[in-house]
Amino acid sequence: MKKRTKKTISISLKLFVRVLLAMILCAIMYVSMNVIGTAFFSDVVGYQVFEQAEDESVSMITEHYYTDGEEELTAAELELKDNQMFTAIRVVSDNTKRVLDVVSQILMLIVLGIFPYHILWEFGNRDDTNVRYRGQRPDPWRGVKIGLLAISPFFLVWMALFVANAFGPTGLLLDVFKLSTFAYAPYVNWILGAADGDAVIAWWRLILLLPVYLFVPTVSGISYHFGGHHFSLSEFITFKQKKAETEDEI
Repeated sequence: MKKRTKKTISISLKLFVRVLLAMILCAIMYVSMNVIGTAFFSDVVGYQVFEQAEDESVSMITEHYYTDGEEELTAAELELKDNQMFTAIRVVSDNTKRVLDVVSQILMLIVLGIFPYHILWEFGNRDDTNVRYRGQRPDPWRGVKIGLLAISPFFLVWMALFVANAFGPTGLLLDVFKLSTFAYAPYVNWILGAADGDAVIAWWRLILLLPVYLFVPTVSGISYHFGGHHFSLSEFITFKQKKAETEDEI
């Protein structure tokens, strides 16, 4: 195996690990956004009362939904026993949920994009030096190739899901797929809708999931290109900010 190919595979493996870390951060971010949405942008539509038995098992004994004009009740007003617990039923409106999903998806894409940027920028910068002074053959698509190699394990999960779906319900494989694409959870959930592993998914829905595998290669290619042309995005943003501050002072 050529040294150049070995280096490409090595960087791809590093990028794969970074994408995994980004997925974990995105999962934490998505869950946090949902908790925030439920806490601050939800409406109380009812309540549930749970009771703890002597064997410490817990069961729901009351579930009530408010009707129009009915006042919201509190635990004190229900005069619960010591072994009973009150929980408000909160629901986020569809419009609010859409806004939260859009904001969450944008933030997760930013996080996912940051992880490949530095490593591919440095690699592109190093390759440019090798091309200029060491006679290395230029490859403007090397960043994209690295990105494709890095996400290939995730793509294999999609392929397994597509094949399994052709023969019947996918079962737990659908859950594995959702975990492997957690950084795109709002988009994936929008495409799949209410689909679950107990039913066959429409083939066109699975096809519409393919764009999620273009993001990392695209970011990798752009980062590699920027590095090869010695263009630093952070320095550019900092320069613009300083320029604006100078103009304001004048």
